Amino acid sequence: MINHKFYRLTEDFQTGYLLLQYAYMPYGAQPGDCDWRSEPWSFDEPQQQLRVLLSELSDLYMWRAGIEADKEGDAKAARHVEATMTRDRAELNALKSRYNTLGTAYGQLKEAYETLSNTTGTLHTALTEANNQRSELRSQLVTAQKAADSNPLYMSAMERDNLLVQLDEMLREIGTNNTNNLRTAAVTLIRRNAVPMRLLSIQPTLAECGNLMRAMLYMYYGGHQEPAFNEEDKTRARKLHAFILAAKA
Repeated sequence: MINHKFYRLTEDFQTGYLLLQYAYMPYGAQPGDCDWRSEPWSFDEPQQQLRVLLSELSDLYMWRAGIEADKEGDAKAARHVEATMTRDRAELNALKSRYNTLGTAYGQLKEAYETLSNTTGTLHTALTEANNQRSELRSQLVTAQKAADSNPLYMSAMERDNLLVQLDEMLREIGTNNTNNLRTAAVTLIRRNAVPMRLLSIQPTLAECGNLMRAMLYMYYGGHQEPAFNEEDKTRARKLHAFILAAKA
C-alpha cells in the first residue's frame, strides 16, 4: 500500500511559534490527531513573514491531499508542490539570513551607540564649558561696548593711525614751509584729538597744544629754533612722536 505524506500548520499560543506537522497515511485516508508528527522547525523572527509563507505551504499541502487523480496527475501535483516548497524554503532561508545580518548590525550599532554616548557626554561637558566662557566674554564685550559708546573720545586704532600720519605730514610741511594756516590746522588737530590719542586725560587748551606743536618742530622736524620747553611739553612730544613712528611702521 502506498502512503502519502500529509501536512498541517498549527500555532502554539503559549510561545507564539508556528508548527508545521506531517503524517503518512494511505491514499484517500485522513490522519487523526494521533497520527501527526512535528517538524523541528520554529522561527522567532520575523513571525509575520513566516506565517504568510507557511500558510501558503499549508494550502498547497491540503490541496495535494485532496487530489483524486491518477498516478500521472498525482506525480505532477507532487512535483508542483515540491517546486513550491523549494522556492518557499529558499525564501525562508533568505529571511533567516537577513535576520541574522540585522542582528549583527544591531549589535554593532548598539556598541557604536554606547561609544557615541560616552563621546557625547564628553562633548557636552566641553560645550557647556565653552558656552560658559562665551557668555563671560560676551558679557565683557557688552560692558566694553557700552563704555565705548558712552565715551565720545573713543577712537579706533585705524582712525588714530590715519590721524597721526596726517599730523606727521603737516609737521613736515611746517618744518620746511612755515605758514600760519598749517600751524593753525596742526594745533587744531592736536587739540581736538589729544585725549583720544592718550596725550592728555582732559581737553587741553590752545596754548598747551601750541607748545606741544612747537616742541615737536624743535625736537623732531627742525622747523622751530626755540630750546626753552618745560619737561612736560618734552615728555608729551616724545610720546606723540612715538605714536607717529608706530603708526608709520
